[in-house]
Amino acid sequence: MNDWKHKDKWSLESRSFTIEVSRHAVVGLDAQPENIWCVYAYVYPKHPLFARFNPAGGMWEQPSLPGHSCVSYFRAHKNEQDAITSYQIGWDYNHDGDWRFTQMASKADAYEVFRDAEELFEHLASYEKEAA
Repeated sequence: MNDWKHKDKWSLESRSFTIEVSRHAVVGLDAQPENIWCVYAYVYPKHPLFARFNPAGGMWEQPSLPGHSCVSYFRAHKNEQDAITSYQIGWDYNHDGDWRFTQMASKADAYEVFRDAEELFEHLASYEKEAA
């Protein structure tokens, strides 16, 4: 049997972006289970910031958004016609100084992660309000 991996996801959607929080478990260096938490923003073409993303640029060359430490993920999602359908930018909670997050196994435990995700949601929503 293949070794299927489990991942939990929570999402909060707006009309022009989605915020996703994910958690997956890995076996750490000490053979103990660790939880890896991530927060992602998916920004769609209708969002006012969409045009400011640079698909050829690196993750640090994208619009500045509130998140945990430094951006650790960037990807332009494309459809069959090679048109960009969303930009995904994210932060993980698995760097130096983040050990405490690896011990958090539930949404309630990881309230700081969800607080960061809420802050990101409100930040991106503020652009929608300005454009309305």
